Amino acid sequence: MSDSIIQAMPDLVAFVGRDGIISKHLGGRQVLSVANLTELTGRRLDEVWPQPIAKLLLQMVRRALSDRVPVEDQYTADEHSYEVRIRPQGRERVLCVIRELANVVRSGADQVDRRGFEQRMNQSIASGILRERQVSLGIIHLGAIADIGQSLDFTIADQLMTLALGRLPSTLPATSNDSSPNPSWYVGQLGDGFVAVVVADAPEREQVRHIIQMLCNSFAEPLSIGDASFYLAPCAGIAILGEDALKPTSLLEAARAALAEARRQGPGSLQFYSDTVRKLPKIRLDLQRELRQAIASDQIELHYFGRHNLASGQLEAVQAYLRWRHPLRGEVLPSEFIPIASSTGLAVSISRYALMRLSIDAPNIDRRLGAAVKVSFAPLRHHLMADEFLTDLDAFYQSCGLAPDRFELRIAEKSLTSLGKAEGIIGQIAGLGTAVMVDEFGCGFSSLARLAQLPLKGLQIDRRFVLAAAKRTSALRFCKGAMSLARSYGLIPIASGVDTEAVRQLLIGLGCEQGIGDHFARLELKEPLVKKMASA
Repeated sequence: MSDSIIQAMPDLVAFVGRDGIISKHLGGRQVLSVANLTELTGRRLDEVWPQPIAKLLLQMVRRALSDRVPVEDQYTADEHSYEVRIRPQGRERVLCVIRELANVVRSGADQVDRRGFEQRMNQSIASGILRERQVSLGIIHLGAIADIGQSLDFTIADQLMTLALGRLPSTLPATSNDSSPNPSWYVGQLGDGFVAVVVADAPEREQVRHIIQMLCNSFAEPLSIGDASFYLAPCAGIAILGEDALKPTSLLEAARAALAEARRQGPGSLQFYSDTVRKLPKIRLDLQRELRQAIASDQIELHYFGRHNLASGQLEAVQAYLRWRHPLRGEVLPSEFIPIASSTGLAVSISRYALMRLSIDAPNIDRRLGAAVKVSFAPLRHHLMADEFLTDLDAFYQSCGLAPDRFELRIAEKSLTSLGKAEGIIGQIAGLGTAVMVDEFGCGFSSLARLAQLPLKGLQIDRRFVLAAAKRTSALRFCKGAMSLARSYGLIPIASGVDTEAVRQLLIGLGCEQGIGDHFARLELKEPLVKKMASA
C-alpha cells in the first residue's frame, strides 16, 4: 500500500515505546494536520499532544505493557472526540490506534444531478417506445467504490468517482458496421458506484456492446491520487427496449438483473439480459439441489498446493482449496458454486464438510511432508461467523491429532471487512495457537487500524496483482506497498501467483518471504486421501 493511501487514512496508527517516543506511524488524516504527520517519528507524546492528553496516552502505554493486555480510552481535543486503542507489541512498545468518533461527513455527493439524469433516461425510453426507436440501457457497477468509501474514506470514494466520470471519452471509435446509423449515448450516475448508460439508435447488439465495453475499459484503467492507484473493478449489465422490456421500470429491472449476473461472474464481465439470464434462477435451483447431493456423495474435494519460502524453496505450508467435480457438468468452479452456497444456506455445510475432509487428510499429509509443514485452510465466511465454528475447530483438532500451532486459517480480506466484531472470533482462534492469515489481499479494502488491531500472522496478496506487477507500474507499487505494510505489522508477506522464476525474483526484491504458484512443483496430494485412509 503506497504512502499516499497511508497518509489518506483517517485513523492514526503508531508504534510507541515505553518511554513515550513514537518510533513509526501511519495515517492520521483526521487526527492531526498533514504538516504534523510528517514530523511524528522520533518525537515524544508530550511534544505532539497537550500535556493532559500526552499524560493519558503515556499512562495507557505503560499499563498495556505492564499488564500485557489491550487498553482503551477516549479523549477530547479541539472539540473533537477520539477513541484510543493500545495493544502490546512485545515488551517495550505498543501499537496505538487513534480514531475520531465523530460521524463521517460526505462531500461531493451532489456533484452529479442524479434526478435530472433519471428524468432524461425515462424520457428517452418513453420516446423510444412512442417512436419505435432502438434504446438500450446499460448499468455499470464500479465494485470498489463502496468498499473504498466504507473502509478508507467517503471523500476519497467521491473523488475517485468524479475522476472516473470526468475522464470518460466524449466520443467513441466507430464500430465495424459503418452502414448503421451513428448511435447516440449519454452517461449519468444512478448511485454510489453505479453508472447508467443510455444508448439510442443502435439497432445491433454488437454496437451497444461496443459502447458499453469502451466505457468499462475507461473505468478499468487505474485512477491515481498522488502515487496511490485504485482499481474500480467495473462490470456491466445491459437490457434492450422491446426485446427485454416494454416500459421504463421493466427495462431498469432487466438491466439490474443482467448486472447481477455480471457481478457474479466477476470484474470485467458484461452481460446482456437474455434468455440465459431469464433461465439462471432455474439453473441455480438445479445447482443448489445438486450441491446438496454433492455434499452427501463426497463430490466436494480438497486440492492441495504448496506454499514455499521464495529464497530457499523450502516448503512452508500446504494450502487446501475447495473443488467440485460434477459427474455431468465436469469441474464446477468455486466462483460458481460458493455464491450459490452462500445465498442458499449451504455455505456452513460445505465449509464444515471441507474441515471434516481435512481432518481425515491431515495425518496423511503429516506423514508425507513432515511436522515442520503447516496445514492451511480457508473457512467460508458464514461458517466463520457461525456460533458452532469454534466447536467444529476443536472437533477438528481432536479427530486429526494436529496441534493448533500446526494449523492456519486463511480469511479473505473481503470477508474480514464484513465480519463485524472480528476481534472476538479471531482473538479466540489465535488464543488456541492457530495462525490467522489475511488471504486475497487487495480484493477488499480493510482499514489499516483494523489490520493493526487483529492478531494476524500473515498477509497473502491476491494473484491478480502479482501477475500484473511485471507489466503495470501501479500493480508493482501495490505489491511493494503491501510488503511494506506486512513488515510494518510484523506479518509474513506472502504472494499468490508465483508462476515463473522472473516473478519469484521480482517478489524477493520487493521483500516477499513466501509464495504459492505454478513455479513450484505441484504437490501430488489431490488424490482421494479419504479413501486411502478408510482402507488403511
